[in-house]
Amino acid sequence: MKKEAVKTETSQASQISTKTDVNSRVGFSNQASEYRKAFYHFQRLVQSCEKSAQQYNLEFQKNLTIKTQNILDLKGMSDYFERQLFKLARNPKQVRKNWSEDETLLLLSLVAYFCCLYNEDFMNLVTRFSSTSPYTNFSLE
Repeated sequence: MKKEAVKTETSQASQISTKTDVNSRVGFSNQASEYRKAFYHFQRLVQSCEKSAQQYNLEFQKNLTIKTQNILDLKGMSDYFERQLFKLARNPKQVRKNWSEDETLLLLSLVAYFCCLYNEDFMNLVTRFSSTSPYTNFSLE
């Protein structure tokens, strides 16, 4: 009788774990869809900036203390984004201390296209945002 009770408890715990895992995956899938939607919307906005965004390569190399590569073209940026989203899907709760080179290159590319789109100096992005910033609806003060 005790063995049956243990089996039942183990089975119930397994079912709960499976339901939680399924709910977690569904939640992440919805979140990933939102990320994709936002990313590709941004990419459509910056299509006209692809050539002029390349000017940031030299600026990044001059002003950043990290070794940088040339920013990605729109196809490359899409590929890197999908690769990072896939990694996140495999292990959504992973906490890491450092960024990979791919993540850094994707971020720099996003920054370059953002700055090109809004005619913004990328050095201004590290200054404190205020509520008057056209890019935010909030203040960090």
